[in-house]
Amino acid sequence: MTIVGAGTGDICRIDADYDNYFICQSVARIKLRSPELSSFYQYWFASEEHGGRDFKAAIYGAARPHLSFDQINGFVVPDVDVQKAMTAVSKIERAFTRAGRLEAEAGRAHTLLDRMKTTILAKAFKGQLVPQDPNDEPASVLLDRIRARRIASAQAKPKSRADRRITA
Repeated sequence: MTIVGAGTGDICRIDADYDNYFICQSVARIKLRSPELSSFYQYWFASEEHGGRDFKAAIYGAARPHLSFDQINGFVVPDVDVQKAMTAVSKIERAFTRAGRLEAEAGRAHTLLDRMKTTILAKAFKGQLVPQDPNDEPASVLLDRIRARRIASAQAKPKSRADRRITA
């Protein structure tokens, strides 16, 4: 468990066996009476509604957060049946697996939607989204007419105040 600095209260499981509870200046080891429950307690301490809430409430120091060994020793942890804990861990891990699959599926759907938008825009600009009326004038004819109007309008108006004074 991180006990000092950024990430104070973060917890992870390690398989290595350490002789003491102090791993380094910022990390402490919590030794369980029942190591087979380590997965359960990792999830329990990570939960904002359970052990994680206790961590957040106990952290002190704004600039450099801390948790003391006395605080850690004071955390109340549930005494759980190993079989029930393993069942809970199994359900949690299945839920994470499903969530991972849903996340991947959502990513694929997002990619597909982006491709569809590109395809729709391309078809729209090619005039392929709806049946075309053969009596409609081509866009090039419309653009030529717009250009001609602009030229005629520009020639009809004086360009500046000086031009207006000379013609007046």
